[in-house]
Order: sequence, then C-alpha cells, then structure tokens
Amino acid sequence: MDDTTISENVYTQETSTIQSRVDELTRKSIADKYQLNEDNCKELRISYESRSFTPIFVNDKLIEVVSNAKVLGMHISRDLKWNKHISEIVKKVSKRLYFLRQ
Repeated sequence: MDDTTISENVYTQETSTIQSRVDELTRKSIADKYQLNEDNCKELRISYESRSFTPIFVNDKLIEVVSNAKVLGMHISRDLKWNKHISEIVKKVSKRLYFLRQ
C-alpha cells in the first residue's frame, strides 16, 4: 500500500482520537505483513483556533508536524491557501517552457 492518509475532524470542546486510529492502522499493517515507514509519515494540522493537540506517534516514533503536504497531487497548507500549490505549478511550467525555448 502506498500513500495512506488518515484524517479527522475535531470540533471545539472535543478531543482527538487520531492516535487510536494510527495504532489500529499499525496493528493492521503488522497483521498484513507490510511495514510503515515512520520517516515518511507527516502530520498536517488545519486549525484556525489556538489550541494544542497531542503529538502523534507511529511505532513509538514522533511524527513531524508540517505546514503543508502534497496529497493526491495537490499541495495543501495548514491555512488552506493556494500559494504553495500555485507556486509549484508555476515552477513546473517554467521548467517546461525553458526546455521548449532550447
């Protein structure tokens, strides 16, 4: 399996249950005899509130919190703005135009 994504909506005054879902995925991966690569696991927190979330662990390794992530070819940022996605598209187009000019 490649590029598995787990998401969760946590509303105000609720607690996150994402760690239990990650633990369940880890148990299933062991049962199905495939290994999770903890180094490639990232956490993207999309929140407009100033609240703290508990860190997530995969196989007792702390998952890195990132400000943006690429999911299904789209760059998603924690503030849900399009800046990173558009800049990546412009970069890709610029490279192709350069090669066309050559």
